[in-house]
Formats: sequence, C-alpha cells, structure tokens
Amino acid sequence: MREIQTINACRLLSGNPVMILTTSLHERYNAMPLSWAMPCSQEPPCIAISLTPSQHTYHVLRETGEFVLNIPNRRMLNRVHALGKATGRHRDKLSELMWPTRFGRFVRAPYLTDCLAHIECQVQSHQTVGDRRLFVAQVMVACADAEAFDTHWTEQADTLHYLGGNEYLCQGKILYATDQTEDLKREAGGGLDLFLRPIEDLN
Repeated sequence: MREIQTINACRLLSGNPVMILTTSLHERYNAMPLSWAMPCSQEPPCIAISLTPSQHTYHVLRETGEFVLNIPNRRMLNRVHALGKATGRHRDKLSELMWPTRFGRFVRAPYLTDCLAHIECQVQSHQTVGDRRLFVAQVMVACADAEAFDTHWTEQADTLHYLGGNEYLCQGKILYATDQTEDLKREAGGGLDLFLRPIEDLN
C-alpha cells in the first residue's frame, strides 16, 4: 500500500466500483456498501455521496461529518453483499463478519483491512436532492494497492461493480453473491453464527 496524491483519489472511483462506507460514532464502527458516489471537485478534491434518510449511516454522518470509502476486491464479494442486507442500527456488522480494521490518519472512521484502496473524507456540506441527501466531502488522504492502482486502475484490479440483486461484475465476468452460511464463514475465516441470526434477536 502506498499513499497517492489526493487529486488522484477521484480516479479510484472510475468505472464506479462498489465501495464500503465506514463510520465511527461513540467508538462504534459501522459499514454499508455504496455505489452512488462521484467526484465533484478537483481542487480541492471532493466526492459526493447519496444517502436516504432511512439509512442508519445517514444519521451517523449528520452527527460526525466524516467517513472512509473502502474499495473491496473479489474475495470480499459475499461479505460486501451481507453488509448491505443488515442495518448497523442495532448490531456491530464488522465485528460479526470478523472484518479486521485499522485506524485512519485524519478521521475516526476505520479502514477495512485488505481492501484495494481507502479514501478518508470530511463532509463539507449536504443538501436534499429529491428523496436523497447529497453529502459533499473533501478528500483528506487516499491510498491504494500499488499493483491495482497507478494513477488509474490496472488490469490486476479486481474491483466489484454492482448490477442489482445479488449480481456483481468483476473483470468482465458476472459474479453471484451467496447468503450460504458456509460460503460466508469460509470468506471471513469462520465464526459468523451471530451475524446470521435474525436482527430482532440482537436488539
């Protein structure tokens, strides 16, 4: 992993890869998959993301004003999909999925270990756009795997691109995420019994 110029952070989003937006509130981490994001300024480098008021992450961002965009790879397919099927309002999804994290440099939100890239962001403004809230955030620092990104994504970058349902595109091939317990356990290294329980059991 090497640090890249913040002005190149927006290029990490070229082709609109699936991202995992992480936050931290009261020392509790949360994460959600995100596809609705785009570069919106080059100087200073800024990214806009779109959230709905019903999402737990929306309320966390209104309070904290900071987040990290983590760009996952193919090996994380089933965990990425699982993150999008459960709310973090009443559970610690990252701990339940046994997803290792580490601290960022400028924000309290965590990096997800082994992702292809990370972009630390601080919210500058937000406004309502239809049924969504558009958050504009400045890139504070960005880093990327040297083999996957060199001023642009390389052929080695196995980013995921969400198509809908449980379908994702990766390097020209359609992949199908699974909810099967054994597949999730194998991907995360075991121990996912808590995550697979109904959410009402965790209140």
